[in-house]
Amino acid sequence: MTAASTNFFQDARAGWDELLAASPVASLFLTPQWQEVWWENFAGARQLAGFSWPDPDSGGGETGAIASLAAQDGGAFSFVGNPDTFDYNDFLVRPGLEEPFYRALLERLAEQSCRKLRLDSLI
Repeated sequence: MTAASTNFFQDARAGWDELLAASPVASLFLTPQWQEVWWENFAGARQLAGFSWPDPDSGGGETGAIASLAAQDGGAFSFVGNPDTFDYNDFLVRPGLEEPFYRALLERLAEQSCRKLRLDSLI
């Protein structure tokens, strides 16, 4: 999980919107529009580390999950957003794919020498 493209929000938008519509944790703070505007204005020294994960049951044609993450120096990863405000965060995961997604997420974080994963503001 190297630094994500600055086009991450646009590139993932179609699958993101579909996941959000089906998600039990849907909120304004999980929309790609909110996340992109927040990132453009408040990212600071963090690097975008978000990724979309393909649905393995669809042959890779559909998005199975979105992990909107930011990386900081020292191997710390967190959600995009501010834990000191009212942003509600979560991973958007297609129902039934939670276990393989979280396994893939942990593998990708390990590849990047993640030393800390902060999931502040988890819904």
